[in-house]
Amino acid sequence: MPGVKTILGKGSWFLPEAKCSPRTVMVCIAEVAVDEETGKVEVTDMIQGTECGQIISPARVEGQMQAVLSGGIGYALMENWAMDESRGGMILNTNLLDYKIPTFADTGDILRKSIILENPDPEGPFGARGMGEASLSASAPAILNAVYNAVGVRFHEMPLTPARVLQGLGNANM
Repeated sequence: MPGVKTILGKGSWFLPEAKCSPRTVMVCIAEVAVDEETGKVEVTDMIQGTECGQIISPARVEGQMQAVLSGGIGYALMENWAMDESRGGMILNTNLLDYKIPTFADTGDILRKSIILENPDPEGPFGARGMGEASLSASAPAILNAVYNAVGVRFHEMPLTPARVLQGLGNANM
């Protein structure tokens, strides 16, 4: 076309693998209530912390830390993929009636405090590191450790359903 210039370019950027992991550091402390008669576990309080480099949007970091609580609680206590291995791993619970996730009623006031440390990262853009789903990584282990501290039984399988808790407590009392 007359008067139109085409600019072509090619570029690439990568972060060496040795500098990729871990990029964002997370910590989580959970408090739980365990009903030893029913096996129900309830998360009653959480504190989360992160060191995610230069913070570009403080509200988004705080929001992400609050938002992933439901994911961590769901992963630890509710979400259970039912798969049919004989049919190539077909997922059987494909709707929210059969696949349970936490609602606001389960997570509303649980996060008592977020601790956000800001230390610019020389490798990241503008000194930032990724935040996103990294904040999910600490909550499930914190919940399982809190259950262990509450009942003295270590669980290695999730979700930590009431049936699994009762089975673990039964095995511990034998």
